[in-house]
Amino acid sequence: MHIETHDILFSLNQPEDARHALLTLLQQVLNQARGSGRETPDYRNILVIDAQEQQALFLAHLLSGAGYRSMTMGTALEAFTYFLRNPYIPFAVILGQEDTSNRLFLQRLLQQIYQKYNWDVPLIKLRSPTPPERQFPGMSFPEQPQSVGGWPPSPAPNTFVPPPSGPRTPFPPSGGLNTTAPQSPSPSTSSGIYHTSIAQTPTPILTSRTALPPAYQQRVDEKKSDVVRISLEGQNLGRYHIQSKIGDSAHSNVYQTYDRLREQQIALKALQTNSIPYHVLDASLDETNFFQQEVDLVHSLNHAHILPLWNSGKSYVSGNPFVYKTMPYYEEGSLADWLHKFGGGKPFVPREVSYIISQLADALQYVHDRQVTYQNIKLSNIIIRDKVKNMRDMHVLLADFAISQDGTFFSRTHEAYPYMAPERWHSQAFPASDQYGLAVIAYELLAGRPPFQGNAEHIMKRLHINMQPQPPSTFNPALSPAVNNVLLRALAKRPEDRFASIADFANMLQRYCP
Repeated sequence: MHIETHDILFSLNQPEDARHALLTLLQQVLNQARGSGRETPDYRNILVIDAQEQQALFLAHLLSGAGYRSMTMGTALEAFTYFLRNPYIPFAVILGQEDTSNRLFLQRLLQQIYQKYNWDVPLIKLRSPTPPERQFPGMSFPEQPQSVGGWPPSPAPNTFVPPPSGPRTPFPPSGGLNTTAPQSPSPSTSSGIYHTSIAQTPTPILTSRTALPPAYQQRVDEKKSDVVRISLEGQNLGRYHIQSKIGDSAHSNVYQTYDRLREQQIALKALQTNSIPYHVLDASLDETNFFQQEVDLVHSLNHAHILPLWNSGKSYVSGNPFVYKTMPYYEEGSLADWLHKFGGGKPFVPREVSYIISQLADALQYVHDRQVTYQNIKLSNIIIRDKVKNMRDMHVLLADFAISQDGTFFSRTHEAYPYMAPERWHSQAFPASDQYGLAVIAYELLAGRPPFQGNAEHIMKRLHINMQPQPPSTFNPALSPAVNNVLLRALAKRPEDRFASIADFANMLQRYCP
């Protein structure tokens, strides 16, 4: 392994000079790699490791404005841990303020990338000519959790801000080697590597830590809201003949579909991407990879109570772009459908409820043991495998896993709000957050209603964060005080005050629901 190290002076007192120096160096690194004829990762994948959050935000903003796709991490340990769990291959690493205690993890990260992908990652070290506290005259950045990105606000005059220049465009899937061209390849490319000139005014690229400026995002979302959502009923997407719609949500539809290759009925979930607001798509990073990441994740999770996924794809219908995923078709539908048909808002027998909760907890504990959080608990995501009339005969399956594991996933739908743990409203996600959501489902089935009710997002947020839930026996006097205590503990405001694991919660509930 041979690591090229480049040092450049970087000062936010002179942002235009800093921008020119950094982008010129990245261009030189790309030209050198292109000239060697080596296969390289996607040149737009830039990893920024900087313990100084303000500088990291500025770098993410600068790189995004130049057409790059940055991933920002506070430490090398954080970057190394992320790499072990996600197939992310940076073309270059920008190292800002160093944390000397984590140098070993930086070396291990670079070694792992070389061993797995035969790529010597160039290391760009930023050298500050002035103390960090002097580098932000007139600039004010909002305080944000480290795992949540933000677009820096307007800086002082004379500070470079790349202007937005049109709608977002898709780019090749992240993590793999660069085998396809960007949308505007340079005519002089060679060796199978494509490059868009940095001198061009680029289209802003979203990253997991960077969002569009609010005013620009609002204009784009308003434009998207004018797009008419079309139905895919009767359409053919390759091997799939779409027959009828069997479910819908704010941004997607589920269709009963005939798979000509499998020669059987399946379910196909489709999203019309040109009608989805950016605040919904930003965590996905890439429209072309919207569902594929979930398919890859679920393929690694083999559990009797997790809905398997088969394929994902992208297509155009009447000029509108769609992404879709395919899965088994179960006629009974979701738990939400079943309750609408058989439940009618009535409380269920504790033993039956405990049976359902145990199945779901077993699946959730399985994914938690593999460092995955589900984050998407709601009745419509619980699929019933067989046609049943009684809850005690149900075999249920979890569907629709959240891909982003840093807490940025947030389902802005009315059906999801009742199950959102207090920390989820602050862009945090823990295994205990799934426990909270599952406890809400148990409460709803036992009491005939969820602990908090409302339609507006801000109202539900306030209730989950500030309001203590009523004991479920308030609505179902047949419930014992022990059941009250179990559910109220799992619904504690602080994650650390809940049960140590979701399995512990389910076991305690089963103990008091004989």
